[in-house]
Amino acid sequence: MNKIIILSICLTLTAFSVVVHCKPTQNKVIGGDESGEHEFPYQVSLQWNDGFKPFHFCGGSIINERTVLTAGHCDVSYDRSGYREVVAGEHDFTYNKGVEQVRQITKFIVHEDYAVGEVGPNDIAIILLSKPFEFNEYVNAINLPIPDEVPVGNAILTGWGSISTNWNPEYPDVLRKVSLPIIEHDTCKKIYGNPDELETSNVCAGEIDGSKSGCSGDSGGPLVQKNAKNIVTQIGIVSWGQIPCGQKPTVFVRVSHFISWINKL
Repeated sequence: MNKIIILSICLTLTAFSVVVHCKPTQNKVIGGDESGEHEFPYQVSLQWNDGFKPFHFCGGSIINERTVLTAGHCDVSYDRSGYREVVAGEHDFTYNKGVEQVRQITKFIVHEDYAVGEVGPNDIAIILLSKPFEFNEYVNAINLPIPDEVPVGNAILTGWGSISTNWNPEYPDVLRKVSLPIIEHDTCKKIYGNPDELETSNVCAGEIDGSKSGCSGDSGGPLVQKNAKNIVTQIGIVSWGQIPCGQKPTVFVRVSHFISWINKL
């Protein structure tokens, strides 16, 4: 079962959540490469556990031992018999290395101004975990940005998103990474035809022709930057883009806009 939030059958703006069965064999984010093993210890996989074969549906990032940052549109369920869980230390869906940490979700807090199930602004959520992660070289937290800081330059997107540039998605076993240029807000609005869904609380990144971008399966995942002191900071959360992928840049939630909201939870 594929579950992609789409505004209508005639529109191509879509939130990048999707069902990706864990343990099949497929490929990557658009224009990306396979990441190094446990190169990104803050990356998590949100999975639906049906009691038989858990599957990935969104990404997320660890911001402290008990808290994960993700997209609001990732607050989904697939049937009454299963449940959501967060998997940290994940790298390759085809096998378990023994360093993975699985946690249950006690609360999924979606921003109060996000229009649930829609493509639009305020697409951010906090996940509270049943018990804390044990931090080590495989599982660790990402830094948050300075409030209201507007990022420039290049950034790294990670995720298990599709490589496909047509309507038939292809999903990865192994976590992928891609370097994306950040696109000025007004330029991004022109690329997308000035949609109301794109606000200053968003940030766009990717090649203008879409040759490097996020895709379905990347939703909720982190966009990060590393400074000269090798400090890694999360600047974005994968929110939405155009399907088929590979045509336009990806739209992210700009994390710096929501620091006060994150801190009060």
